[in-house]
Amino acid sequence: MRFLFAALLWLLTTAALAVTIAAAWAQSRLVDENGYAALTAPAAADPRVQHAIAGELTAQIVSLSKKQGSRVDESQVAELAASYTSGPQFEADFGSVNRMAHQWLFTNSSSAQRDSQGGWQIDIAPMIKSLAPQGLSIKAPETMKVSVTDDKLAGLTPGRLVPVARFGQLAVWIFFGLTLVLAGLTQLAVRSRAKGLAGLGISALLVGAAGWAGLEVGRSYLDRPLSRVTGNVRDVADSLVTAAVGNAHHWLSLTMAAGGLVIVIGVVSGLVGALLRR
Repeated sequence: MRFLFAALLWLLTTAALAVTIAAAWAQSRLVDENGYAALTAPAAADPRVQHAIAGELTAQIVSLSKKQGSRVDESQVAELAASYTSGPQFEADFGSVNRMAHQWLFTNSSSAQRDSQGGWQIDIAPMIKSLAPQGLSIKAPETMKVSVTDDKLAGLTPGRLVPVARFGQLAVWIFFGLTLVLAGLTQLAVRSRAKGLAGLGISALLVGAAGWAGLEVGRSYLDRPLSRVTGNVRDVADSLVTAAVGNAHHWLSLTMAAGGLVIVIGVVSGLVGALLRR
């Protein structure tokens, strides 16, 4: 009976740990604005992202010049845009645009706007303002909204995830506390503390391995929503997803490493205890 109770507690601890790791990663890397900016920053150096945004800027600037009644050489604009996206200013502007995209979902700020079809919009005006002084005969607008999706993406609307931003951190702490309580109860339920400690290490290993497998399976399900991302932004979105998956892999690797360390500690403490009892 004691063994079954300990096994049940171990299963609950493993499940709670899995939820805690997933929630902590999502809170620190997706929900938190600074964390999201840090997660997406390396994408600015991705040639696919640079090429895609250069193409989008070229198209938008040419369209803007026609609306303003001025004429620009499209090949010159394309050259300037390519030079800009490979330069140092692009990283800062890319970060600003990503923050606005984040605010679209997680805040009720003025940047959270949508088009007439309900699609997701971002403001690329900061990039236009960086390019305009480089010999372009256009007036940089204060805002320039570009639709990211052609319709509502999975029901997402401006500010839809405000409750997540408001209560996400609290949920992480609750799950963390629950995991600690269950881990403590598991240790109390087992006959050997060393074996119990090793069992908790195995929990971490299983969570990390299951997370890796889940990411590989889940990535295939992202193709459908990504296919609804329009134009040049598709390559940018794909790069951001790749960055997020890579960062999640890093967290899971650390989880498995911690689990392996706990197993070693449990085994060593068990051996030391056995030697002392002789």
